[in-house]
Amino acid sequence: MSGLTPKYLNVVKKEIISWSRRLSAQGLLTGYEGNLSVRLGKEMMLITRNRCDKQWLQEEDIVLSSFEGEPLAGFQEAGLLVSSEYRLHTEVYRQSPESRAVVHAHPMHAILMSLHQLTFTPALLPEALLYFGKEIPTASFAMPGTDDVSESIRQFLPQNKAIVLSNHGAVTHAEDLSQAGNFMEMLEKLARIHLLAAQNQKIGFPLPGLSEDKIRKILG
Repeated sequence: MSGLTPKYLNVVKKEIISWSRRLSAQGLLTGYEGNLSVRLGKEMMLITRNRCDKQWLQEEDIVLSSFEGEPLAGFQEAGLLVSSEYRLHTEVYRQSPESRAVVHAHPMHAILMSLHQLTFTPALLPEALLYFGKEIPTASFAMPGTDDVSESIRQFLPQNKAIVLSNHGAVTHAEDLSQAGNFMEMLEKLARIHLLAAQNQKIGFPLPGLSEDKIRKILG
């Protein structure tokens, strides 16, 4: 754990706390739902502990853990358990070496999209297209807290920065926590626009999206 000074760990913890509270304030995390992590080494991460309210997250609620879900030195003694969804995080890190942060949340409108088996179209918004490319996949339902969740997202990594978890939530990953958090916010915004547009279509309004020519220009 060379280089992981207490000062550095505290800086990362504060960032996790900030994003936990920000996402909670938007209703993307409720109570014990969801979890956030930051990769600190090849097989090491700081991750929110099991059963903690993200709106009131404190530094002691964040655990230094191995990729096997085992608290490391200094955290074992406190008797803290890592989030039961640690497998989801480690799967992202192992399949996406460039990613340094993972956000797993339960965005209501994105979940609603999965319940109705609706397909996401990032091409509705230039920003979403830049963030996610042409596709945001939805993984098949897998029992939370099991290896099945890891298996359900494996085929979509590392190419997809946002993945909807059917009947469950969503996961985003990026080079830093700020990006991963912004991806989650944009995913939920896009889901809300999709659902509102679907309602408008029912009363005769079209859903045009961006043309292929504009998509090519945006993606460069």
